[in-house]
Amino acid sequence: MFRGLASRDGLTDVLPRLQPIIDLVHGNPDATLGDAYAAGEHILRQHYRNEYVYKNDLISRIIFGRHSPRTASALLEVPMGRSCADLMVVNGTSTIYEIKTDLDDFHRLASQLTSYATRAEFVNVVVGEKKATRAAGHLPENVGLIVASQGGSMSTIRPARSNLDLLDLDHLYQLLRVDEAAALLERTTGYVADIPRGHSWKRMRELFSELDRHQAHHQVVTTLKTRGTLAADLVSRPNYPASLRALAYGASLNPTSAERTMRRLTAHPATLE
Repeated sequence: MFRGLASRDGLTDVLPRLQPIIDLVHGNPDATLGDAYAAGEHILRQHYRNEYVYKNDLISRIIFGRHSPRTASALLEVPMGRSCADLMVVNGTSTIYEIKTDLDDFHRLASQLTSYATRAEFVNVVVGEKKATRAAGHLPENVGLIVASQGGSMSTIRPARSNLDLLDLDHLYQLLRVDEAAALLERTTGYVADIPRGHSWKRMRELFSELDRHQAHHQVVTTLKTRGTLAADLVSRPNYPASLRALAYGASLNPTSAERTMRRLTAHPATLE
């Protein structure tokens, strides 16, 4: 739906699906589509605090509060083994936030945390206030616990411990894309592909396995930070809706699409076409 706002062919297919949130600002002549999204997010927060609300609060508190979109980046739903990390923040290091809302249970948590511990320096579990006590009993000592209030504030009950000595080089390598791996190895070893592209992944994997673990992690963090550059440009604008920060980091819009999206988010819903 969010990517649909960037469509150069108009919003004919998107508008019917937008109507439920547009109705939330019906009768307000000064409201924008961004205001409608904010109204929708408020309803979710009050009556159905799902994973998106947690993600958006984390990005607001961490990327915009503790750091800056220019120095830290957010990655959503990052594949890690048989799991997907809800949110990974990369700045000078890597931190994972696994969200368990009041709608979730903990039956997969142990396997998820095992996957994350070999791929990021810090791992945290984020829960609502109702599940804080129960969550504490499920967490190994290296995993942090953060409690998210309904208002969006975050309280660290237990800080995460560093997993640097647990990082697995092959697991770190799997976080990269082919072009990213090639650039990283050229930067660190001077390697330039000397075999057909179809066979280069295995060759680069072997070279990556020879790197120092701490150097490899630093280089992967540096590489992953660049993925959020376009999103950072979009969410840093003063008129970009705070309720849509997480969507921006998950949408991967190019500059032209971002401009088109901004025009529509700041327009009155009645003028959309």
